[in-house]
Amino acid sequence: MLSFGQRLKLIRKEAQITQSELAEQLMVSVQAVSKWECDNAMPDIGQIVPLAAILGVTTDCLLGVGTDEKADREKFYCEYEKLESEI
Repeated sequence: MLSFGQRLKLIRKEAQITQSELAEQLMVSVQAVSKWECDNAMPDIGQIVPLAAILGVTTDCLLGVGTDEKADREKFYCEYEKLESEI
C-alpha cells in the first residue's frame, strides 16, 4: 500500500502541479510539501480538504480510502512504478 507521501506525490504529478505551485496555493513552504511527500511530516488536518480540492481528487482518494481499496492500491502502485521508472 502506498504511504500518504507516495500517494500525494503521485496525485500531484498526475495533476501536473509542482511542489512550489502546491505550496503557494496552500500558503505553506515548499519544504513542508517536500516533507509530506517524503513522509517526514503530515499536513495539518485543516489542509486536507483544500489539498484534495487543489489536486482535483476526493479526500478519500488523497487519504487512500475508498470503496475498492484493493483496485485503488493496484492502480496507484502501477502509476507510481511508471513515474519512478521515468526518473
